[in-house]
Amino acid sequence: TEQMHNRAEIIKAIYDCNILLCRGIGRRAAEDLKRCGIQPLVLSTTLSPDEAVKEFMLGLLKTTDNYCRCHE
Repeated sequence: TEQMHNRAEIIKAIYDCNILLCRGIGRRAAEDLKRCGIQPLVLSTTLSPDEAVKEFMLGLLKTTDNYCRCHE
């Protein structure tokens, strides 16, 4: 399907990453990432990309298991 093809292209582009910091992600996309060894980390607060990376590196990043945050 076209949607699966788009996810495959995204995963191909970040294949050498171990994690993906994001504000939200669909459950199927998250599962596809995990199968490829990439852990999606969904931020529980709104941060800039620079702030998110800094907090991650310091071990302070707050995440949530709620992948899809589009209804909040």
